[in-house]
Amino acid sequence: MNQLATKLSGNSEARRLMQSAKSKITISSVLSGVGGFLIGFPIGYAIGGGEDPNWLMAAGGAVLVGVGLPIGARGYKQVNEAVKIYNKELENPSGAKFKPQFHIAASPQSVGLLLRF
Repeated sequence: MNQLATKLSGNSEARRLMQSAKSKITISSVLSGVGGFLIGFPIGYAIGGGEDPNWLMAAGGAVLVGVGLPIGARGYKQVNEAVKIYNKELENPSGAKFKPQFHIAASPQSVGLLLRF
């Protein structure tokens, strides 16, 4: 992700989207990781033979995962959008406005192709 952000840093719009995406993905990772722990701990406790696991903790973890996943999905959409913006710039570099004009030129002695740019 950091290498991609470095590559996109030349385009201000792509850089802005990438920074926002990185923040969203980080938040999503933290929420989903904590949520996964909160889900897994009571399940592991129950499998290990513990009495009365805290299912409220697992429900809270499910909520955190449920909040974190859509945030991460939005972040990855922004990454894709930033890459599309960057690639579009590569397809149409600033020199792409160069449009030569072709004309047929004739003189009493010859006929030729004239190129103006």
